[in-house]
Amino acid sequence: MPPFCKAESTASSGVQHAENVALTPDQAMLLPCLGGKGRHMNKRYRKVLQPRNIILDLHATDKPGVIAELVDHLVSTGDIAPQKRDEVLAAVLSREKRMSTGLQHGVAVPHGKTDAVSDLIAVLGRSRHGAEFASLDGRPAQIFVLILSPESMAGPHVEFLAEISRLLTRAEIRERLLAAESAEEILNLFDQSADR
Repeated sequence: MPPFCKAESTASSGVQHAENVALTPDQAMLLPCLGGKGRHMNKRYRKVLQPRNIILDLHATDKPGVIAELVDHLVSTGDIAPQKRDEVLAAVLSREKRMSTGLQHGVAVPHGKTDAVSDLIAVLGRSRHGAEFASLDGRPAQIFVLILSPESMAGPHVEFLAEISRLLTRAEIRERLLAAESAEEILNLFDQSADR
């Protein structure tokens, strides 16, 4: 089991525990406890995560600010219609109120389902200084992947969430991502990791 999780599976309830914190099945799904190295990746992230949707320097310092900055970026790139901005933001913030998507080791994967989008879209943001995100380990998050999909979409949403989480299980990848100087460098880093 990857050290990113530090979790034990409770087979009878589907709930996992990380450092004595009980998780709901929904939050447990976010933890990338999906097997070790060598598991085949479909590289779905290459279809979903475009260079234009990688932000190298986020400015927000708290959860609402980070989420708003990520959503506003998707509006600026045309991935979200301007008139749908508030609806998308509300969907993600509502999801966060149910259970924080701040994981461990500086990673957060906020996500939401809303028919304000017609397909699976994502944006990756990086914060040099970190932002408070109610993470499992209590530490500020520095790497954020916002994932959005229509209400009716299930499989691709979960697959992308699992794939991007698995890419970030390794400390080396997180460290190199934080040091990367371009969006293309980050995507190439993911490619190299996925092929191992």
